[in-house]
Amino acid sequence: MASYRFTLSSILAGIAAAALAAPALAASFPRVEVPISQTQLPDGNIRYSVPVSFGGDTAVMAMVDTGSIGLRVLTKAFSASAPQAEDTGVVRSYPFGSGVVLRGSLVRTVVAVGDAATAQPIVVQNVQEVTCGPERPNCPASKMDADSYGIGGDGIPNQGFQAILGVSIHKPRIPLAAGNPLSDLGDSWIVELPLPGDSSPGRLIINPTAAERKGYKMSSVPKPQVDPATGGISPDTVNKFSVCPKRSHCETVKLDTGAPDSLQVFYTYSVLYDQAHNAIGVKSR
Repeated sequence: MASYRFTLSSILAGIAAAALAAPALAASFPRVEVPISQTQLPDGNIRYSVPVSFGGDTAVMAMVDTGSIGLRVLTKAFSASAPQAEDTGVVRSYPFGSGVVLRGSLVRTVVAVGDAATAQPIVVQNVQEVTCGPERPNCPASKMDADSYGIGGDGIPNQGFQAILGVSIHKPRIPLAAGNPLSDLGDSWIVELPLPGDSSPGRLIINPTAAERKGYKMSSVPKPQVDPATGGISPDTVNKFSVCPKRSHCETVKLDTGAPDSLQVFYTYSVLYDQAHNAIGVKSR
């Protein structure tokens, strides 16, 4: 789900996959494959999701968003599933490109993405308020009451999800923030979305094997620029990356599974995120 701070532009030459190949992961970070489901909204847009649980055994389907950072859960789902969560006392607001702003407490709880669970509690956001930012007062959240709102539902009542899993390769710029849970489960992951109309799910591979990492053409990800107005990541340097499917050819693409206009690249390529080397790679499907 692209944010107004999420349009990332990086112009770097491709780097050979072998030069960036990670060493074998420690046994504490096992390979886990999580199915990615697709849901078509009434307006035709497709959303993708994976099962996530927090502080307990009850899983919810969380929208997979490579264009944002952190696990954020609507309080109506969170309160029932994570009664033992530790409140940090910190409240944050997180804006998205649609104009939607998720606001709520930061809490610590154990998180599981599919069968991969964090060893310790991590910071996630318990979303207690959904509003519109001043630049987009008619955002999707303005079209219904809180009980009917779902994340990524395009403003359609009773559509969307109770949680969003932001798996951007970037890390939060502030010390206490909801980070990408995959960073606590290893240092690399592969996103393979199901193609439109596929009956079988796609795959989120956490800690792929050396064999699974072969064949990706890698490009380094530079540190995103800071927006002087907000102190956050610049809107122009968040979700656009230079990828090089061929060594002789690089192109700037938007890698944001939450934005319908950037899904084609995921239909064309399998995408490897290598956080250990701050690099992203693509391989034709």
